[in-house]
Amino acid sequence: MKLFELVSSMPHPSDTLGIERGEMPQIEKDDYPELIKYMKSHDVNWKKNTISARELKPIQKDFTLDGMMKAVRKAKIVKPLLATSDNYIIDGHHRWLATMSIDSTDTMDVIQFDAPANVVMELINKFPKTTYKEIY
Repeated sequence: MKLFELVSSMPHPSDTLGIERGEMPQIEKDDYPELIKYMKSHDVNWKKNTISARELKPIQKDFTLDGMMKAVRKAKIVKPLLATSDNYIIDGHHRWLATMSIDSTDTMDVIQFDAPANVVMELINKFPKTTYKEIY
């Protein structure tokens, strides 16, 4: 059994790109293959990558302890984050925060698109299976 000390530090909104939770795209893991095909059709390629949680940056400005704790309770994060070429998180902010809160040196699996945040956000917001959630 691994014991850990939970140290929660929510990012300050000025350390993000300021996008509200309700405007952040959510993609179901089962829809990743279709999303990848969609992105490729728009000349955006991807690669599976493993990145230190510390290297990733939040776009989303809204975080809650409830959202982070939900990710912590799952113990193992199996859904890769969606990230951009400039290391911004598109989908998976609370999973990232949970990892940072447990151990900021941990790595995370990501699907990393080869385009910057503004391009990826614009395309994913137009992806037909994108959904949105309000803050917890």
